[in-house]
Amino acid sequence: MYQRKDYLKYFILQVFLPLIFGLLIYSFRNEVPSRLEFILIRIESIRLPQFILFHLSDALWAYSLTSLLVIIRVNDIIRHRIISIVTSILVMFLFEFFQLINFIPGTFDVIDLFFMFVSVLIYIIINLNLLTKKKIK
Repeated sequence: MYQRKDYLKYFILQVFLPLIFGLLIYSFRNEVPSRLEFILIRIESIRLPQFILFHLSDALWAYSLTSLLVIIRVNDIIRHRIISIVTSILVMFLFEFFQLINFIPGTFDVIDLFFMFVSVLIYIIINLNLLTKKKIK
């Protein structure tokens, strides 16, 4: 079985932190609110690449979702962990599709789908041992 302290460490590193970083990137990609400028060093000549500004937050969200769904099923059989990954991919595609048909606010972007899928692949590579163990101790 997965130990309680391991759940917390996993949750913080692979669910909470990616979600927070993605939220910060998304929130401050256009402009940093004046009340937070004292925290950041503002150098006008430094520009973040478009990938970071517009796609990394989606990729981090997808990574976080996949991690959360897998940790919920971590002590189940391997098939259930794989189903969790497939479910996260389905949710990502549905969100983008709903943006395409204007069911939820946002802009449909195939590049977002690509980066979200890549983030799931990165998750699988990083956590291959966790995903394939028969019984987690």
